[in-house]
Amino acid sequence: MRYLITTLLLLCFSLMHFGLKADLLSASVNYTNGEYQKALDEFSQLAKLGNSDAMFNIAVMHLHGRGVKKDINKAYAWFSLAGEFGITDAKNTAEYIATQTQDSDALHQAKQQLDAELSYQRYVNTLAPQFNETFNTLIQPIKSFNVDPVYPEHAVDRGIEGWVWVEYDIDGAGAVINAQIIDSYPQKTFDNAMLMALKRWRFEQSEQLPIKRRSLLYHFTTFKGKRYQQGFSRQQREYQKHIAEVIEQAENGNALWQYRIAQWLTTDKHNASKLLKYHWPKESEAQNLMLNAAKNGYPFAQYRIATQLLAGDKTAQDRKKGLNWLLLSAQNGYASAQYRLGIELLVKKSVHYDMEKARLWLTQASDKGHLLAKTALTRLALSQADISESEYKTLHQQIDSVLQQNANNAEAWYLKAKLSYQQNDISSAKKQLDRAIDNANAQKIDLSEMKALKRKLAAKP
Repeated sequence: MRYLITTLLLLCFSLMHFGLKADLLSASVNYTNGEYQKALDEFSQLAKLGNSDAMFNIAVMHLHGRGVKKDINKAYAWFSLAGEFGITDAKNTAEYIATQTQDSDALHQAKQQLDAELSYQRYVNTLAPQFNETFNTLIQPIKSFNVDPVYPEHAVDRGIEGWVWVEYDIDGAGAVINAQIIDSYPQKTFDNAMLMALKRWRFEQSEQLPIKRRSLLYHFTTFKGKRYQQGFSRQQREYQKHIAEVIEQAENGNALWQYRIAQWLTTDKHNASKLLKYHWPKESEAQNLMLNAAKNGYPFAQYRIATQLLAGDKTAQDRKKGLNWLLLSAQNGYASAQYRLGIELLVKKSVHYDMEKARLWLTQASDKGHLLAKTALTRLALSQADISESEYKTLHQQIDSVLQQNANNAEAWYLKAKLSYQQNDISSAKKQLDRAIDNANAQKIDLSEMKALKRKLAAKP
């Protein structure tokens, strides 16, 4: 909770212990322990994300000379900036400093210097989403066959609800491929049910296809079931206590729970969601909590904001801002963001096309074991004119590592066949391509690339 500022209490500021997310918390802990430089570095990183509480804390440090030289001008600049981001206390304090300082030029010069590096307008131009529940600019492909995920029996019996955030591609034949669980809660409880259902989905063929990286947040809820209602009535007191605890965590700035609650609030079908919406009744609350978590440095939330901006999902579509949030998440070491940034940078019609940067991000994701990044890197290498024998060996090893985890991966077998073909190992290429086609037929996915390679192999003696 922020301190209310009056003219009599100006010099009684203490640092806010606002956040429980690792970065903000560690900064507060470092400050409390007298490790002011570490605290300042962490607050500065969060301030660049538009985190107004970090800005406020930096202002306090300059006001008191904690870890930095005491500087009323810089304190004024940071309080003013935090005020522009919506902290009323900071705005009032900046105004009070202005009334107590004779050298107004020095104050304004400090603010101008800060604005040159970090300003509200820059945040608006580079990161700030324009949330609107009616926005959905992404053209929706028409689903020709749908099946709901099977609710796990053990979850029903125990009254467990949750959600799965999944991304997938749709190939030219309308089949779902490359499905990947981005996150889920509780972890692993509903993942398999979601993936099994996705394998059976089909979309009508159209000029839109193929489509990369559709993002879906699917909620598992049993609140209408009689058996669950009976179980929930017995658990209700403990359940409500838990809800109260997570609300307090989010209110105190815990980015993990801001993010998770934001996911819950996107539906009103969970018992948890119903209880949470007593506290956050507005439709916009889910988006605001997600953005707060992103500005608190939480990579999953940054990735979520990025995907919404790229798709125009409940926000104005903005590719530049989406890529900026992707970059922040990727820099946090999040492999899914590194992979997604890599493939976005390979979109040739985009002004952001950059093959070398794409290769670097895909390599980082691949090094973390991201299977889609491994196949994307192999495709990228195959598009180049010259590949050395040592590079071929590395590419084969890369694809083999994918097949070790999924021996039925049709794309991996196809890419291995293509590598063998380019090395003029026709016998191996034919066997590998047969494996690819067998798996593709079993999964009813697009065979066009495989058929084209089969024709080339047939022409070889």
